[in-house]
Parts: sequence; C-alpha cells; structure tokens
Amino acid sequence: MQIEQSMLHLLNTASQTLVCAQAPLPIKEEKTAAFLERKLSKALGARKRKQGSFQENSLFLERLRQYRDKTISFDAFSTWMAEHLYAEKSECSRYEDSAFLISEIVEEGRRYLIGIDQNYQSAMTCYPDQEQNNALYETTVLPNGILKTDFVFVIELSDFTLYVLEEKSEWQGKETTLLASRYLQATTAPSFEETQKVMETVGKTMSEKYDMDVVKVLPKMKQMMKEAVEAQSEIAVAEVAEVLFQEVPYAKDLFVEEVKNAGIAAKVSTAHCRLAKSNKVQKLLADAEIEITLPLEYLSQPAKFEIIEAADGTYSIQIKNITNLKSK
Repeated sequence: MQIEQSMLHLLNTASQTLVCAQAPLPIKEEKTAAFLERKLSKALGARKRKQGSFQENSLFLERLRQYRDKTISFDAFSTWMAEHLYAEKSECSRYEDSAFLISEIVEEGRRYLIGIDQNYQSAMTCYPDQEQNNALYETTVLPNGILKTDFVFVIELSDFTLYVLEEKSEWQGKETTLLASRYLQATTAPSFEETQKVMETVGKTMSEKYDMDVVKVLPKMKQMMKEAVEAQSEIAVAEVAEVLFQEVPYAKDLFVEEVKNAGIAAKVSTAHCRLAKSNKVQKLLADAEIEITLPLEYLSQPAKFEIIEAADGTYSIQIKNITNLKSK
C-alpha cells in the first residue's frame, strides 16, 4: 500500500466543536505510516462492508468529481468532507466525539479515497508526573483496527465504485445506514458476510425441503465461495445454484429467486474480501455433543473423509490417511 496523502479532523458534536486540520499528517514518519497502513488495510478488506451506489443528485459525488478532475485540492476537499459530516451528524442528533481520517492511497495499481470516522476510546496510561511519582492518567486513544460503531467509506477514484462500512441505526422510524444515505447520498447492498448468511440459510432450507444431504450441500457452497474469494472473482448466484442442485433441477430457480428476494445481487463481488476462519472450515455435530471441525477441502476428498450411512439409518464417519495425530 502506498499512502499518498492523509488528513485528520476532530469532530465533537456534543460540544459543537469542529477542528479541521491545517496540514496533512506526516506520512513519512515510520510510526505514523505504520498506524495508518494497519487501519487503512482493515478498512479496505472489512468483511462487513457493503457495496454502495451514489444517487445521481448526490452532492458528495459532485464534489468527488471536482476533486478527481483536480478543480479542488485534497486539503480543500478533505475540509469540506469534515464540515459536511459534522453538519449531517448534528442534524441527526449524533452527539459523539470522533476523529475523521481521510486518506488517498494506491493499492495494486488502483487509487482509492478512504474515509474513517471513528469514536475516541478512553484508556489509562502511566508515566511519572512533575514530582517524579508514578501516576495513572486517563487519555483518549484511537485503536489500530475498525470498530463496530465506525463509519467507513472506500471509493475507487477511477469509476467511483463505493464500499461502505456502517451499522444500521433507527432514523424516522426505520432501520437504515444513516450516514451512507444522508452524507454520501448513496444506497447500499448487503455485505459479503450478509450475503454468505443468506445463501447458506436458503441453501439449507432448499436441501431440507427436497430431502437433499445438507452435510454435502452447505460445505460445497462454502467451498465455492472460498475459492471465489481466494481468486478475487465474482460469485454468480445462478452458477452456485447449478452446482448445488444438479440432482434436483427444479430447486435451482427457487434458490435464485429466494436469494434475489433477500436483496442479494445476481453477481457478488469479492474484491478485497477476506474470509473469517469459520468460513475455511466445516463443523459437524453428532450425537452426545460430539463436534468435528474439518478443513472444507476434506469434505470433497473421499480419500481423506467419508460419511457412511448404514442400513439402520445410522452414520459412520471416517477420517482417512492421517500421518500425524496429536492431542490438543
């Protein structure tokens, strides 16, 4: 990652205070650069981020075009973004202290604008006071990572592809991504994590409805999504349905329809997505609360793993060709 420029503004809507930076952050300083890179990397690859689309009349989009066309500077655009965010948070009664970090970066040949509005955290620190006595003091800190309460946007500057990380909150009687809709004037689609949950839920429902083996269907779906993320390729819902329901073709269209009704796009981007550890393994629960955790790849390799159904309806599980066994 190459950090081109970065500015940090302080917003305190509770005390009606906005402090805009007068100079960029010293990105060549080793500690500053390391802190920014950790935080920006997490924003770029957050699993819960949602793909967004700017409305045509979006004021933010208008200013963004001016910035890309170099009619306004990074400093001026950064200050406008902070002032605009402060105004929207005040209008929505979001009374909180936050630091608003705005950075332009280049990652794998693509140029991005990243904004992270993050609440302060309180922490205790220890150092000698003026009388050389050790003492504890409370101070405010910014964590290295991204928190649940943060508002984050990532914009690819070549085509204004937008990703948003924001928890829904209630506004005027309904749940919405408030700052995405008001500040960016953008709509958001379900995140990759939400997409996974929807597809797995619908896949399980279809499998049970048509008497298919859920133990085979769900791991196969997780494996397809894992491979797509590793290749950074799109996931086509219709192709997933084709693979899962080869034995029950009439379930394919119903799967696609149910996934669509849940708000999932026909093709799901995996750009910069990262899989949670739970999505790289499959857990099987058996009698007597026995839990077996296996890498996804094992379930599709008969030489390593097999489920055998006996005539009496019971099952046996074989894990084969093990060369090393340890107690953990």
